[in-house]
Amino acid sequence: MDKAVTELIAALEDRDWAVRRDAVRSLWQIGPAAKEAMPALLAVLKDRDAIVRSAAAYALWKIGRAKEVVPYLIAALKDQDEYVSDSAARALGEIGSEAKAAAPAFIAALKDQDAHVREVAAMSLGSIGPEAKEATPALIAALKDQDSGVRSAAAEALGDIGPATKDVAPALIAVLTDQEAYVRRSAVDALAEIGPEAKEVAPALLAALKDRDSGVRRSAAEALWRIGPEAKKTAPALRAALKDQDAYVRCFAAFALGRIGPAATPDLIVALKDLDAFVRRLAAEALGKIGPEVKEAVPDLIAALKDQDAYVRGSAAWALGKIGPAAIPDLIAALKDQDVNVRGSAAWALGYIGPEAKEAAPALIAALKDQNTHVHRSAAIALRKIQAVGKT
Repeated sequence: MDKAVTELIAALEDRDWAVRRDAVRSLWQIGPAAKEAMPALLAVLKDRDAIVRSAAAYALWKIGRAKEVVPYLIAALKDQDEYVSDSAARALGEIGSEAKAAAPAFIAALKDQDAHVREVAAMSLGSIGPEAKEATPALIAALKDQDSGVRSAAAEALGDIGPATKDVAPALIAVLTDQEAYVRRSAVDALAEIGPEAKEVAPALLAALKDRDSGVRRSAAEALWRIGPEAKKTAPALRAALKDQDAYVRCFAAFALGRIGPAATPDLIVALKDLDAFVRRLAAEALGKIGPEVKEAVPDLIAALKDQDAYVRGSAAWALGKIGPAAIPDLIAALKDQDVNVRGSAAWALGYIGPEAKEAAPALIAALKDQNTHVHRSAAIALRKIQAVGKT
């Protein structure tokens, strides 16, 4: 046995609680290499000091294997001190799906008189994930808990577990009227996790785009982006969200529209002129992801190559490469941009276009002398792709 581990095990019996606590923490920092300390740590779960017991509960997870420690951590959930039960719950949450056996204990804890205990129980069930689907009815009930923290945690947990029953989506949709904005945000995020499989989700997220709280609107726009093409019916609402006063809402609305496809091109062209640079950047990227079908956006993307923001110029160059050969002269000009990322994106775009960009060969050969590694490497790769190596 390692000498340091031996000394720390001995310190677990010190009269001073602080010494015992520090010994436990040192053991968990050592990790699995301190496995010989497991029997001693199990004994420490009965230490007279709650802080020491709390540290021991967490240390068990850091040192032992899930199957070994889960039963002891479940027992520690019943400790009279909340610090100890919290540490046990946190450890079980980090173990995740392998802590499935703890689900019944957490389900019971959802009815505890202490709101903090209920919140931690909901969070832990979410950490276990789909393996905790038996908790779905209890978590749905917790969506009506008098404590907002519990309601939020229950919503997030249902998203992590997934649509175990047909009742999940309607229950989460009902939470979109909760008086607390952060609870509504949690419900939106959970609906996004459930995804388009539940037909009620997209219309609910559409309604959330009109929420009075900008954070909820942000989450709704992001959720619609994650759902993607399945959210086509929400295009009018996403179009309206491009005019939202919150820039982040506009950003995710632009990206969500991009996933809907070519039909969103006119709206994304408008977004290219947004006052916020990040919105313009995401609009350019969204157009690029759609690809060759958005040729009507080429003039506006060419204009974006002169945007005052370098990230916008770089995204415009990337998008033009994805769309095709229509802007080769402009991409050649972008190889001389003052920003290295723009020059690199222009080189990449020309390489992506391939042999049709052969007129860019001289400019790319010149770019091989760029002082920036990213730029001259991108130029070299582009030259190979257009089969122009060695030409002058």
